[in-house]
Amino acid sequence: MTRRLVGLHRTAAALAAAVVPALTGCFPLGTSHATELRKAAASLLPPGSRVIERSLTDCVEFEGSPSCRLIYFVAPRQPTNALAREVQAAAKRDGWSLSRKDVYAAGTELRLKRRGQRAYISLAAGTRAEACRRKPRKDCASLIDVSVD
Repeated sequence: MTRRLVGLHRTAAALAAAVVPALTGCFPLGTSHATELRKAAASLLPPGSRVIERSLTDCVEFEGSPSCRLIYFVAPRQPTNALAREVQAAAKRDGWSLSRKDVYAAGTELRLKRRGQRAYISLAAGTRAEACRRKPRKDCASLIDVSVD
């Protein structure tokens, strides 16, 4: 009787390990979902940028895991408006459309979308960008955030 219960528990545990991720959308890293996020974010990274940190994480509630890709980076030294145009051109070639662009003293923000994904890009400018070139860190870095939509 005890062996039968142990065997039943093992079978139930194995079944749960296979079924629960499919039902909840929580798949291990390395799935095509994660790969798509990695590729999408990388396509928006300006050439010559110095990457500070990359992460796959959960940013969107009730979506599969991971639901977003974050890249903190220091862009090459060039005017922010030229950098924004470069990012927009690369995004357009990769099927993204611009849904919003905001220009501030501290930088430019781009919001992009394409089928099944959205992106937020914050390009640091001025003293914020210069401080980050001297000492790269996340709190002054430019950011790419690609999420499932």
